[in-house]
Amino acid sequence: MVETTLTGVPLFIETDNGRYINFKPNSFRLALGQAMKEGHKRYIDEYLRTYKKLGLIVAGNDRGRFSNTQRIKNRTMRVITVRKDAYECVKELLTNLEKRRATQG
Repeated sequence: MVETTLTGVPLFIETDNGRYINFKPNSFRLALGQAMKEGHKRYIDEYLRTYKKLGLIVAGNDRGRFSNTQRIKNRTMRVITVRKDAYECVKELLTNLEKRRATQG
């Protein structure tokens, strides 16, 4: 998964001693979209709902929201908060899948 924009700006900020990573909502959608095949980008909200249901995304009880409000660097921001351990696990799974496809293909 991409961790910086094309200009080198980080896509997320770590909080709580590295336990959580916080994405600006558009940055999270960008990273998720880049990780998907072209035809799957229309399913981003469906993926977000699944991630929220599995507890990978920390969000409020509002069914339509995937973000929450966090205080980061003395600013209140609306972000998509992900457990870092879950992010690293998904990242590792995707990397292994890509390697397997490369050796089979």
